[in-house]
Amino acid sequence: MALFGFNVVLTMIVASVIHKLGPHYSFGRWFLTRGLHYYTVPVDSILISHVATHNSETSKKIPKSLPLDSSLYLKRIGPIPLTPMPINYAVILLTFYYKECKWILDLFMAVLFVTLVTFVVYIFNPVWHCSQVNMSSVWIGFIFMYTLIQLYKLSTVYLSSELPKERITLVVLSLFLFVCILAFLPLDGSVFDFKLYLGYIDFINGLLITLTPAVINNTNIHTIDRATVESYVPFKLYLLMIVSIGTYVGFVLVFPVLNYTKLHFETVNDSKGLVLRTLLHINYIFPLVTLTLWFRTIAWNDEALPPNAIPVNPVYRFLLVIVLCCLRLSLFQLHMKTYLARAKDSLNNLRSTKPRVTVGDFKLKVKSIFSFYGGASLQYFGPVIFLTTIQLLYLISSSYLDILDCSQFHKMRDARGVFYLSVYRYPLSFLTWWVLFVLFFVSSAGSLIDAAI
Repeated sequence: MALFGFNVVLTMIVASVIHKLGPHYSFGRWFLTRGLHYYTVPVDSILISHVATHNSETSKKIPKSLPLDSSLYLKRIGPIPLTPMPINYAVILLTFYYKECKWILDLFMAVLFVTLVTFVVYIFNPVWHCSQVNMSSVWIGFIFMYTLIQLYKLSTVYLSSELPKERITLVVLSLFLFVCILAFLPLDGSVFDFKLYLGYIDFINGLLITLTPAVINNTNIHTIDRATVESYVPFKLYLLMIVSIGTYVGFVLVFPVLNYTKLHFETVNDSKGLVLRTLLHINYIFPLVTLTLWFRTIAWNDEALPPNAIPVNPVYRFLLVIVLCCLRLSLFQLHMKTYLARAKDSLNNLRSTKPRVTVGDFKLKVKSIFSFYGGASLQYFGPVIFLTTIQLLYLISSSYLDILDCSQFHKMRDARGVFYLSVYRYPLSFLTWWVLFVLFFVSSAGSLIDAAI
């Protein structure tokens, strides 16, 4: 109990609140349904008037109700008015990935609450931060992995043989991102300020603390040499792990970012206010602005700081990334309105690809847009939640941006330091930069692809 302390109590309380109040009060359900409308096809009596008839005998053969797979053709001219309906709990249950979206958003709010309460408690009692396991990191890591898994499931949809163009785009961009990460890592220290070698040193130190009986048992026997540990876990293997994780992250983010890019330009075209359009453009280029803080010419020189000073540049990086995440989440409703409004243009899109449009094709097209609303929502806020969890993990691994210092405490205590996330501080900083680069690069590639098409 001394190792976990109040973290266990806080975890049990929050878990009980989620279990009891989750079915009745859900942040995810409110976030996905507030102020949004979806479009449905008109009733069959109205839709029949838009069916093409060549003579009186053809009109007599038109049934009074049109099934979903009706093969009757629609008129080639004139739009068909769609009926807007508010999104409520009953209809949103029918959409794909709704439960996953709701669960991620609800758990994300719980994670923010646990992290905030834990930080406030540690401010008043810093010894707990240095001696106890921070359970908020477990909460963050859980939603980190779950969001990554759900984004992977969405990405594998585009690998099917029924979508050859999407599959080629996904494979080509993923391979190019793999080449990019191989090109960027050797530039660490000369062009970029990733400090991955310091992360490797922390990783080796953590292994020494874990594997050396002299540290754990306070004896002087069977001491493990540092060179031996480095020979089994070389720096190249450490970089290979980072390359593998970065490539996987780039793969799962390709199509969410491509779909966001297309949705962004549609939203800009539909928006009329100058302030709103400016905000949308700022939101689009904000990852590029944040990327610049990792360049050596802009990054803060830690050697010039006083011994007990907080490095300013990591604080700026953290704040700008959080601003980016908040900005994108605040524009979620506006982008989803644009996505749902695609149903109004579905008939024109079908007419541009098919010479004759059947009633069944039209109905399926309109219904499919709202049916994939949960997946479209996950593709929009999934990368944002993923990036936020990286920042929260970085916040804890950096001892809350070096506000709480445990270096002196670890020198006097035993191997409890193995539970700390300090070994992940610099890899998480690089992963933050990498996600921002993927957001910017794939968005740029998506805009060029749309312009070429």
